[in-house]
Amino acid sequence: MLQRIPPYRDPLVQLLADALIRGLEIYRKSATSDVLVEFECRLGTYSASRHNFTHPFATNTQTPAVLDTAASAAPFHFFSGVSQATFHALHEKVKKTAPAACVPSRSTATLFVHTAGTQRLEYAMNASCSEGQLLSGSEKERLFVHDVRCPAWAADFRVCVSRETRIPVKTWDLSTWQLFTPKVSRLRQRKSVRVGALLTVDLAVVRSFTDHSRIARPLGQQLQLPLISAPYLSHDVELEVNLEALHREVRRTRLVESTVWHTAQDVLKLIQFLTVK
Repeated sequence: MLQRIPPYRDPLVQLLADALIRGLEIYRKSATSDVLVEFECRLGTYSASRHNFTHPFATNTQTPAVLDTAASAAPFHFFSGVSQATFHALHEKVKKTAPAACVPSRSTATLFVHTAGTQRLEYAMNASCSEGQLLSGSEKERLFVHDVRCPAWAADFRVCVSRETRIPVKTWDLSTWQLFTPKVSRLRQRKSVRVGALLTVDLAVVRSFTDHSRIARPLGQQLQLPLISAPYLSHDVELEVNLEALHREVRRTRLVESTVWHTAQDVLKLIQFLTVK
């Protein structure tokens, strides 16, 4: 009888494979020079906003539990980022494991300026983070989200497929710039470590602020950023899959299921490496 039963498929690998399939479908349908489709796994903590809330099922499991973003999970939130100690430990672990050529010596600084809606501007900042040059504008929407709670690991993680559509900000006139009202800004200092042809690990320190009173308005192609107190600090760790490269690999091999499954296994292996206690 056992010989007739299909082989065991790990549910976490299955979740990642399903998300990759979804990402590839969206990539094939909508990816252009102005539309970017992203697949990422972000480390964080999944917890309740109210300690006395009783979830329909136990969340103090000792094995990973996949949680969706349905209404039943609304009182719970995914808090992005890891502790500073965990972040520095991960940084050292990645430096020791990855080839030296894959680990950049310096981080890149980028300022993201968000509106209350889906629009955001991206500025490349100088070394002192005092001046920025406009890189692009975009609108971002999440198309697929699953949270995975891992009590025995050092962090939980969120699987997300999103789509970014570029905005022609280079052609904006003064009246359009005046309509752009910043709500939240995030100053990100990041190192990207390439892990193979498809995977990249991003380690970033992010400072967020909502007070834009000291920034000259309207915004424009250049930006002067005075010394601003950023009350919100997070240490973000993300794993990204290059969907364009994965799509090429699927077309080359013509083996969609096995290629995606092996990629999902590599993603989970890397997540476990990053979150092992």
